[in-house]
Amino acid sequence: MSAGNNVEWTVTVDGADASVLQQAAQIRQEDEFVRKSREVTASVNKDASGQWNRGQEIIEYAKRMGCKTIGIAFCAGLKDEARVFADALASHGFAVRGVACSVDGPCNSVGQALLLNEAKTELNVLFGLCTGHDLLFLRYAEAPVLPFAVKDKVTCHNPVAALTCNYQRKRLFAN
Repeated sequence: MSAGNNVEWTVTVDGADASVLQQAAQIRQEDEFVRKSREVTASVNKDASGQWNRGQEIIEYAKRMGCKTIGIAFCAGLKDEARVFADALASHGFAVRGVACSVDGPCNSVGQALLLNEAKTELNVLFGLCTGHDLLFLRYAEAPVLPFAVKDKVTCHNPVAALTCNYQRKRLFAN
Protein backbone atom coordinates (compact mmCIF):
# COMPACT_ATOMS: atom_id res chain seq x y z
CA MET A 1 0.00 0.00 0.00
CA SER A 2 2.88 2.38 -0.55
CA ALA A 3 2.72 5.14 -3.12
CA GLY A 4 6.34 4.47 -3.95
CA ASN A 5 8.78 7.27 -4.51
CA ASN A 6 6.17 9.93 -5.31
CA VAL A 7 6.10 11.19 -1.72
CA GLU A 8 8.63 13.75 -0.55
CA TRP A 9 9.20 14.38 3.14
CA THR A 10 11.19 17.30 4.49
CA VAL A 11 13.25 15.84 7.28
CA THR A 12 16.56 17.61 6.75
CA VAL A 13 17.35 21.16 5.80
CA ASP A 14 19.29 21.91 2.65
CA GLY A 15 20.24 25.34 1.31
CA ALA A 16 16.85 26.11 -0.24
CA ASP A 17 14.92 24.95 2.81
CA ALA A 18 17.21 26.93 5.10
CA SER A 19 16.11 30.27 3.62
CA VAL A 20 12.43 29.35 4.03
CA LEU A 21 13.01 28.28 7.63
CA GLN A 22 14.97 31.47 8.26
CA GLN A 23 11.94 33.43 7.03
CA ALA A 24 9.71 31.39 9.37
CA ALA A 25 12.04 32.15 12.29
CA GLN A 26 11.83 35.85 11.49
CA ILE A 27 8.02 35.71 11.43
CA ARG A 28 7.95 33.81 14.74
CA GLN A 29 10.16 36.49 16.26
CA GLU A 30 8.56 39.62 14.80
CA ASP A 31 4.83 38.83 14.48
CA GLU A 32 3.16 39.58 17.80
CA PHE A 33 0.16 37.31 17.14
CA VAL A 34 2.41 34.39 16.16
CA ARG A 35 4.58 34.91 19.23
CA LYS A 36 1.62 35.08 21.60
CA SER A 37 -0.15 32.12 19.98
CA ARG A 38 2.98 29.97 20.25
CA GLU A 39 3.38 30.87 23.94
CA VAL A 40 -0.29 30.18 24.68
CA THR A 41 -0.20 26.92 22.73
CA ALA A 42 2.85 25.74 24.67
CA SER A 43 1.22 26.58 28.00
CA VAL A 44 -2.07 24.88 27.05
CA ASN A 45 -0.21 21.78 25.83
CA LYS A 46 1.78 21.66 29.06
CA ASP A 47 -1.27 22.05 31.29
CA ALA A 48 -3.49 19.74 29.23
CA SER A 49 -0.88 16.98 29.38
CA GLY A 50 -3.12 14.46 27.63
CA GLN A 51 -5.97 15.05 30.07
CA TRP A 52 -8.05 17.69 28.30
CA ASN A 53 -10.26 17.00 25.30
CA ARG A 54 -10.19 19.22 22.21
CA GLY A 55 -13.05 21.37 23.49
CA GLN A 56 -11.29 22.08 26.77
CA GLU A 57 -8.09 22.96 24.92
CA ILE A 58 -9.92 25.41 22.65
CA ILE A 59 -11.66 27.06 25.61
CA GLU A 60 -8.38 27.46 27.48
CA TYR A 61 -6.54 28.68 24.37
CA ALA A 62 -9.24 31.32 23.79
CA LYS A 63 -9.07 32.46 27.43
CA ARG A 64 -5.30 32.77 27.40
CA MET A 65 -5.36 34.61 24.08
CA GLY A 66 -7.78 37.12 25.63
CA CYS A 67 -10.64 36.42 23.23
CA LYS A 68 -14.09 37.70 24.14
CA THR A 69 -16.16 36.85 21.04
CA ILE A 70 -15.98 33.43 19.40
CA GLY A 71 -17.66 32.34 16.21
CA ILE A 72 -18.73 28.80 15.41
CA ALA A 73 -19.11 27.85 11.75
CA PHE A 74 -21.02 24.59 11.82
CA CYS A 75 -22.67 22.06 9.57
CA ALA A 76 -26.42 21.94 10.11
CA GLY A 77 -26.03 18.16 10.54
CA LEU A 78 -23.97 18.83 13.69
CA LYS A 79 -26.16 21.59 15.09
CA ASP A 80 -26.85 19.75 18.36
CA GLU A 81 -23.16 19.18 19.01
CA ALA A 82 -22.32 22.77 18.01
CA ARG A 83 -24.99 24.01 20.44
CA VAL A 84 -23.44 22.03 23.30
CA PHE A 85 -20.04 23.56 22.53
CA ALA A 86 -21.55 27.05 22.20
CA ASP A 87 -23.21 26.63 25.61
CA ALA A 88 -19.89 25.47 27.07
CA LEU A 89 -18.14 28.53 25.65
CA ALA A 90 -20.86 30.81 27.02
CA SER A 91 -20.50 29.21 30.46
CA HIS A 92 -16.89 30.47 30.42
CA GLY A 93 -18.03 34.02 29.69
CA PHE A 94 -17.49 34.14 25.93
CA ALA A 95 -19.93 35.85 23.61
CA VAL A 96 -20.70 33.23 20.97
CA ARG A 97 -21.98 33.70 17.45
CA GLY A 98 -22.93 30.51 15.61
CA VAL A 99 -23.69 30.35 11.90
CA ALA A 100 -25.03 27.22 10.21
CA CYS A 101 -23.84 26.19 6.77
CA SER A 102 -27.42 26.49 5.54
CA VAL A 103 -27.54 30.25 6.10
CA ASP A 104 -29.13 31.70 2.93
CA GLY A 105 -29.13 28.38 1.09
CA PRO A 106 -27.31 25.07 1.27
CA CYS A 107 -23.63 24.90 2.20
CA ASN A 108 -22.87 28.61 2.23
CA SER A 109 -19.47 28.61 3.93
CA VAL A 110 -18.50 31.93 2.33
CA GLY A 111 -21.63 33.44 3.88
CA GLN A 112 -20.71 31.90 7.23
CA ALA A 113 -17.27 33.52 7.10
CA LEU A 114 -18.60 36.92 6.05
CA LEU A 115 -21.26 36.92 8.79
CA LEU A 116 -18.67 36.03 11.43
CA ASN A 117 -16.37 38.74 10.03
CA GLU A 118 -19.23 41.21 10.40
CA ALA A 119 -19.77 40.02 13.99
CA LYS A 120 -16.09 40.88 14.67
CA THR A 121 -15.28 37.49 16.13
CA GLU A 122 -11.76 37.20 17.52
CA LEU A 123 -11.54 33.45 17.04
CA ASN A 124 -13.60 31.10 14.90
CA VAL A 125 -14.16 27.41 15.53
CA LEU A 126 -14.72 25.18 12.53
CA PHE A 127 -17.31 22.53 13.28
CA GLY A 128 -17.95 19.78 10.75
CA LEU A 129 -18.14 21.59 7.42
CA CYS A 130 -17.97 19.51 4.23
CA THR A 131 -14.64 18.94 2.53
CA GLY A 132 -14.11 21.95 0.29
CA HIS A 133 -16.61 24.11 2.14
CA ASP A 134 -14.22 24.18 5.09
CA LEU A 135 -11.52 25.41 2.70
CA LEU A 136 -13.75 28.26 1.51
CA PHE A 137 -14.55 29.24 5.08
CA LEU A 138 -10.83 29.32 5.92
CA ARG A 139 -10.16 31.45 2.84
CA TYR A 140 -12.71 34.13 3.74
CA ALA A 141 -12.62 34.20 7.55
CA GLU A 142 -10.75 37.18 8.92
CA ALA A 143 -10.32 35.90 12.49
CA PRO A 144 -8.01 32.96 13.21
CA VAL A 145 -9.71 29.56 12.87
CA LEU A 146 -9.34 26.50 15.08
CA PRO A 147 -10.84 23.25 13.80
CA PHE A 148 -12.94 21.37 16.34
CA ALA A 149 -14.44 18.66 14.17
CA VAL A 150 -14.28 17.69 10.54
CA LYS A 151 -17.10 15.93 8.78
CA ASP A 152 -16.60 12.22 8.14
CA LYS A 153 -19.87 10.34 7.91
CA VAL A 154 -18.16 6.93 7.77
CA THR A 155 -16.00 7.28 10.88
CA CYS A 156 -18.35 9.35 13.05
CA HIS A 157 -16.31 12.51 12.38
CA ASN A 158 -12.99 10.89 13.25
CA PRO A 159 -11.08 10.86 9.94
CA VAL A 160 -7.88 9.58 11.54
CA ALA A 161 -9.71 6.29 12.11
CA ALA A 162 -9.40 5.64 8.37
CA LEU A 163 -5.62 5.66 8.82
CA THR A 164 -5.56 3.36 11.82
CA CYS A 165 -8.27 0.85 10.89
CA ASN A 166 -7.02 -1.64 8.32
CA TYR A 167 -10.44 -1.99 6.66
CA GLN A 168 -10.73 1.76 6.10
CA ARG A 169 -7.06 2.31 5.28
CA LYS A 170 -7.29 0.01 2.26
CA ARG A 171 -9.94 2.29 0.76
CA LEU A 172 -7.48 5.21 0.59
CA PHE A 173 -5.12 3.57 -1.88
CA ALA A 174 -5.49 3.21 -5.63
CA ASN A 175 -5.68 -0.40 -6.77
